[in-house]
Amino acid sequence: MESCVIRFNEIWLKGKNRDLFIRRLIDNIKMKLDRSGISEYRLVRRWDHLFLVSDASREDVTRVLSKTFGISNFMFVKETTHKLDDIKKAVLDVASRAPLGTTFRIVTKRSFKNVPYTSPELNATLGRYLAENGHQIDMETPDVTIFVTVTKHGTYVYTEKSHGLGGLPVGVSGRTLCLMSGGIDSPVAAWMMMKRGCEVTLLHFYRTPVIEDKIINITRKLSEYHPTKLIGVNFLPVQKRIVELTKSREKEKYRMVVYRRLMFIIAKKVADELGIRSITTGESLGQVASQTMENMYAITHGLDILVFRPLLAYDKEEIIGYAKSIGTYDLSLQPYFECCTYMVPKHPVLRAKPETVDRLVAEVGEFDRDLEVSEIEIDV
Repeated sequence: MESCVIRFNEIWLKGKNRDLFIRRLIDNIKMKLDRSGISEYRLVRRWDHLFLVSDASREDVTRVLSKTFGISNFMFVKETTHKLDDIKKAVLDVASRAPLGTTFRIVTKRSFKNVPYTSPELNATLGRYLAENGHQIDMETPDVTIFVTVTKHGTYVYTEKSHGLGGLPVGVSGRTLCLMSGGIDSPVAAWMMMKRGCEVTLLHFYRTPVIEDKIINITRKLSEYHPTKLIGVNFLPVQKRIVELTKSREKEKYRMVVYRRLMFIIAKKVADELGIRSITTGESLGQVASQTMENMYAITHGLDILVFRPLLAYDKEEIIGYAKSIGTYDLSLQPYFECCTYMVPKHPVLRAKPETVDRLVAEVGEFDRDLEVSEIEIDV
């Protein structure tokens, strides 16, 4: 059985609400362990950390914990008592797993002070004990550092610490509906909202007979971090209506802005039906014509719902870096008929007037009555 200590940092700052955040983190870890086929485990809270015992391999547990928001770091440990002889045995056992000739250093930390030794004393005692048993000690440049952490519940001995994603447990910050294109930006925006504790539902507008595999695969990738639903809207009838309406040169430059406004109107309607109180987009200020400050204002003008734009201040290279790190970049590069490409005018307006957008949207008329809106079943 492997023992693992799971730590959190931002959660610890939540004061009286801390327990709510920790309970959600525990629920999320259990859910992900179950979904990964890990059924034999014990997960308990021990004051400032969680303690997980499982019969699964380190690789399988790492796969779960490394993609769970709210975890600062985790380490696989050998657990023992506060007794000096027990700690010696644990340290020797850990050192004996390393190759011959490995040099060691001991680093002790005591969050529990009610023991008959100080951290320097324990370092010296354990170092001498390893040397007496044939191991080499190097306090300056060791091959391996053995960490000894003395807590109220016992002593943990380990050599490696794995970094988690940080952030907040998904579910503590409400729900959001993320507009999901086939590009690089929107999956990153969805991931960032997950990191801030939001449950994310994806909304994809398409104009082909069915949603393409690319969008399904991006949804699967995001669901590795937290289970995510995908809702599809066949937008072709609306696109045709907008193109017909904006044939004149004066109206054509507003085509993309009107198109985006209608998307948001539909997204608001879907969000209301699902009981979701916010919309998230992958917009970055100034990245394309529809994402100037004036156009973003005109697009969401009069929309009675909170809109999040987590990528607003990031440039393209920064967004690409995130996409690569979370595993969506290569998926986003796959060939795909982008829904918005069909709508881009030759000379798009850069400073749209909200009242003009209002008028053009009114001219479109009842566009959402016969739209095909459906939840897409995805096997994750």
